[in-house]
Amino acid sequence: MKPIWRSLEERTLPEEERARRADTEAEGTGFLSADRLRVGRRGFLAASTVSAAAGLLGGCVRRPEEHILPYSEMPEHVVPGVALHFATVTERLGDAMGLVVTSHEGRPTKVEGNPRHPSTANGAADVWSQASLMDLYDPDRSTTPSAGGEPKSWEEASDAIATAVARHDGDGGRGLHVVTPPLPSPSFFRIKKRFLDRFPEARFHTWASVSDTNLREGSRIAYGRPLNQHTDFRGARVILSLDSDFLMTEPNALTNTWRFAGGRQMQRPDEEMNRLYVVEAAHSVTGSNADHRLRLASSQIGRYLKALAQELQGREGVDLDPAVAGALGSPSADDIPDQWIAGVADELTNNMGGEGGDRRRPPPAAGGARTRPRPQQRPRQRRPDGRLHARGRRHGAPRRRAGRPRGRPCGPHRRRG
Repeated sequence: MKPIWRSLEERTLPEEERARRADTEAEGTGFLSADRLRVGRRGFLAASTVSAAAGLLGGCVRRPEEHILPYSEMPEHVVPGVALHFATVTERLGDAMGLVVTSHEGRPTKVEGNPRHPSTANGAADVWSQASLMDLYDPDRSTTPSAGGEPKSWEEASDAIATAVARHDGDGGRGLHVVTPPLPSPSFFRIKKRFLDRFPEARFHTWASVSDTNLREGSRIAYGRPLNQHTDFRGARVILSLDSDFLMTEPNALTNTWRFAGGRQMQRPDEEMNRLYVVEAAHSVTGSNADHRLRLASSQIGRYLKALAQELQGREGVDLDPAVAGALGSPSADDIPDQWIAGVADELTNNMGGEGGDRRRPPPAAGGARTRPRPQQRPRQRRPDGRLHARGRRHGAPRRRAGRPRGRPCGPHRRRG
């Protein structure tokens, strides 16, 4: 029988210890059996009485006294019970996200998106931004520096850093290494430049448990230099996602969401929604919004992409690089449905955009609201004296102000008598 373990600690235990723990758990399974749970009327009443008494005693315990003191110097713009709102920007996988933080008496209480920031749509915010308040009030969060797993004061940390830096004043920082998380902040780059100007031999290292380095490496292979990808789904008629949860966990997920959702809003009866094809190994938010979804192991998605590229090769409007075409080889597509190769290839080639292509709908404005098409102007008729006037307007009547709704006039424009 294959051994089963529930944690890394349990996996490293000897076989005898794991067997002993399994036997102990098996002996305790009878605790919830019907014989032990059988309770009589007197036993039930006794347990209920004890529970009620414990609840009453808990309410009688006196809480520790705390003194509420007024401000000795009242902060500006702080009124008890009146919220303040602050506009800020946070970083999410290299993407800037505008936020509005609600604060009560100096304590942040709510995080929402900034409707005036281009990354959000009408003030939307992702789940991580709204849950960031839990990190702020987490009692286990790190509040002091640490060295060797032991907490240190800020003065001790500052003295240790100053001592380490002073040792490398004479050698230009040789052997001095700095490890930082990925930070796209201009202030960080400015401090890094000043540090390297003083210590040209020092080295900066960037590390993160989860990063999108593979995306920049792919852009370097494709375009010759590392780039950050910003996909614009506005006007896209067919979208193919290959193991990419671009609506939830990928960079620019919030922007991708409202841009993709704009293609699902029809403005005319003859208009069609965009279509989303998703090939992925595990269920995701993007897969739940797909019109067609194919479950495929992550190790087989590369093979599917080669089979699709081979199907696209030679079609009108598709020009593959010779190096790419030579690397395709003869991929096997035995266990892949034919409609996911030939059908998807037809959809992609029939809905290619390109320069001057049919965009089908105007791009949405910042915040996700789509611009309405301008109404068709009424034809103008020629009067007997040769002058033109709009059809339907009585000769000599005052012109209606532009943008005023039809119907009964209101306000200062209301007729009298």
